[in-house]
This record gives sequence, structure tokens and C-alpha cells, in this order.
Amino acid sequence: PMFIIKEAEQVEDINKRVTEVFGYKKEYITGTSLATIVTTRYMPTVKRAIAETWNLSPGLKYPTFDVGVVTRDNRELICELDLNRTDYGIQPHFRDVTGARRLGRILEEKNQELENTLKDLKETQAQLVQAGKLAGIGELASGVAHEINNPLTAVMGHALRLLRKAEGSETLKSMKELDSFRVELKIIADAAVRCKRITDG
Repeated sequence: PMFIIKEAEQVEDINKRVTEVFGYKKEYITGTSLATIVTTRYMPTVKRAIAETWNLSPGLKYPTFDVGVVTRDNRELICELDLNRTDYGIQPHFRDVTGARRLGRILEEKNQELENTLKDLKETQAQLVQAGKLAGIGELASGVAHEINNPLTAVMGHALRLLRKAEGSETLKSMKELDSFRVELKIIADAAVRCKRITDG
């Protein structure tokens, strides 16, 4: 839709697309301010942009910006507004981008959801990696305990057997030098039993 402004903000003429898209007829809109068809929050922006466009040389245009337009049947459309400075005034051109902006918002929301999902997946992956490492450490510890238990059992068994022999033999009981041997065998056997309890859990 295109309008023609020749003085200040007053609409002097419109093309038929204004009626087709916004529902306003020429008789209704001519002589009024262009700002009257935009939503209240955009009125100051439109008024300022029109004032600045009057200061441009013919052939130049004010940077495009989005505005909300209230249609004749009270729907709100989001439009891009171009203000072109011409030799005879200003030509505002509206482009309905409502669908594109809504789609853009939906895409932003979906992107945010995907980013959140990706973040959750990365956290879960890190937890799984950590759990895998802990499982690996558990398996390693179990294997080490098994490998330690085999020779430890042999040491403990032989130390206990030697200790029983030393304590049960009348000949060895009378020999004074074997007292320290018995004490050391007892220390070895006790330490082996203690280690066995630790590795058994």
C-alpha cells in the first residue's frame, strides 16, 4: 500500500492497495495524519520519521522500520514502512510482514528450545561420561583387588601354617630364638588377614 503526503503528516492520496490490505477508503483517510492508522505505541516514531524525511533531498529515503497498523476492521498488522522523499512530497510505502515476523518469532522460540535441548543433552552426555569413568574405575579396582587377593591368600595361608607349626611343636617352643620368629609370623598373618578383609570389601 502507498500513500502520498504533501504537507506535514496529512495524507493527500492513496492507491487501491491501501483499501485492499487495510480496508480504508480514500474518502476516509485523505486529510488525516498518517499516524492515525498506526498503533498508539508507533505514533511518535512515525511522526518523527516523517519530520526527518521532509529534511531529506528528493530521491532519498528514510531507513525502513517496522510499525503496527490498525486495519479498518481493528486487526493489527505488522508492516515495514519506507518513507521516500520525492519532488512533490513523501511517499510512504507499507509492506505487510505480519506472517514473516510471526514466523520469525516462532523460529526464535524453536531455536531457543533447541539450544536448551542441546544444553541438556551435553549435560547428560557429561554425566554419562563421568558414570562410564566411574564404572571403569570400579572394574579396575575389582580387578586389582582380585590380583592382590591371589598372592595375599598364599602369604596368609603359609604364614598361618608356619605359625601353627611353631606353636604346636614342643621342640620349637623350648627354643628361645624362635620367640621373635613367632612374633614376626603373627604380624605377617595379621597383616595378610587385614588386607584380605579390605580387598573383600
